Amino acid sequence: MNKLNRTCNILLLMTYSISASGNADSVLAPVGVSLMEMVMNASAGFMETIQTKNSGIGHWRYKFRASDKPGYLRHRKSELWTDPLEKGQPMENDTQWNIDLPGGLCKTGIRFQSVNYPKYFLKHSNFLIYISKETENSSKLYTKDTCWKVSSPLDGNALSISFESFNFPGCYLTHKDDRVALGANDGSESFKEHASWNYLLQGFF
Repeated sequence: MNKLNRTCNILLLMTYSISASGNADSVLAPVGVSLMEMVMNASAGFMETIQTKNSGIGHWRYKFRASDKPGYLRHRKSELWTDPLEKGQPMENDTQWNIDLPGGLCKTGIRFQSVNYPKYFLKHSNFLIYISKETENSSKLYTKDTCWKVSSPLDGNALSISFESFNFPGCYLTHKDDRVALGANDGSESFKEHASWNYLLQGFF
């Protein structure tokens, strides 16, 4: 599945780049590193794709798959789970995410924004993961709880990526029995696998 994700990312990147180069009215998804580097090093590739949002011409959309099982990061109402998914199923939108670069308290991090609930962001609470609505009165704690730092893959696989909590250093986005959680890195191989993810580009919007 890692190879399939990598192939899909290559094809999307090439499609958007080629179509834009031949059509002045099309949207180019800009990349500052080579396509080969992006797809062979998931952390570098992911960081490059999220930076395009700052350009003001669009942004990539993503799915995230657990690197150790056929399950995608998905919200079931407010709770986050890893669920297998066939393309075209009604719940597919629940697995799609925009990446927000909020700045401020989260200036060095990212936020996961639900596509079908755009005011909702991935947030940890009592070491479980939910989507939670942002309001004008959201606290500084809300901002910190929704902020994640992109890190090198804990499983050591160049095609994976890991996400560390901004306000709980050493704790990562992970899953246990399909439920997505915030977990402290205990150094075990099982934790490293559970806290590693593959990203799959869904298009440039």
